[in-house]
Amino acid sequence: MVRWPNKIAATQANGPCVFHTDASGQVESFKVAADGALTQVSSVTVADGSSTYGGDTHVSADGKFLYVAAWGSHLSTINVLTVGSSCALTLASTLTANGAGYFSIALLDGVGLEAVDSIGNFINIYHISHGTNLTLVSSTPAQVLFSADGAAATLRSPIGPLVFNGVAGGTETEVHTVNAKGMLGNVPGSPASDPDGSDSVYVFYDALYGQLIGAEQFSNSLGFYGKVVSGYGLLGHSPVASAKFPAAMTEVGSELYILGQGGPGLDACMLALGSATCSPAASVPDSAADGIGVL
Repeated sequence: MVRWPNKIAATQANGPCVFHTDASGQVESFKVAADGALTQVSSVTVADGSSTYGGDTHVSADGKFLYVAAWGSHLSTINVLTVGSSCALTLASTLTANGAGYFSIALLDGVGLEAVDSIGNFINIYHISHGTNLTLVSSTPAQVLFSADGAAATLRSPIGPLVFNGVAGGTETEVHTVNAKGMLGNVPGSPASDPDGSDSVYVFYDALYGQLIGAEQFSNSLGFYGKVVSGYGLLGHSPVASAKFPAAMTEVGSELYILGQGGPGLDACMLALGSATCSPAASVPDSAADGIGVL
């Protein structure tokens, strides 16, 4: 599996601001000027900073808190940072999980936070109180045989809030209902597989069409999952264009932007239900980055 710790999130609450994690366990914040220029404001170490990689990074709906997953050889952490004036970060709390592998997380407003343990193969739900306190409320074994990975969520579906997960070593994705107490339920048809795909380490929920998109790195393609007659299933499969080892995804309107870990660039994909038409959008250095965000 090709995966490097490089994640980006953004907020307008005290900025606009951009936040970035790196392979040394640093979380950096930048102020965005009117012309798009970035000025670094702060750099905060999560966990031990030497053997810990920064993973998924998400901003709370009110823009006041930044949630960062990090993992190393001996422990994983979920770090909560407050976002102050001019994008300054302060580490407020750290939850340590020995023996777990937290790289992917998803925020569930009104429910809490989903953390995917890719070592123990569990999907864990934490309740968030006062923005900074995390309490484990449920731990559910992943349905797939390979390590659970990739996290996405939506609160709006015909059957209520859902959490989605991809896998590092197979073609499947899975989906669960999640109730107000953080307990997960099964969905008919889950897990579903893309026979023409590869892994699904990176997943993104497309709210416009109500579908999950899995970035299939080793087949340089996308798998689309959602509601079928039997419940949850594969909707379609589309190749990407220039983004080798597609990873991080973000959406603007009906257009999906995909960053390739292996270069050479950024793809822009026009979305439809179960498919996408992708073309090169920009050439970027082969930096092994796997985070992307929009302001």
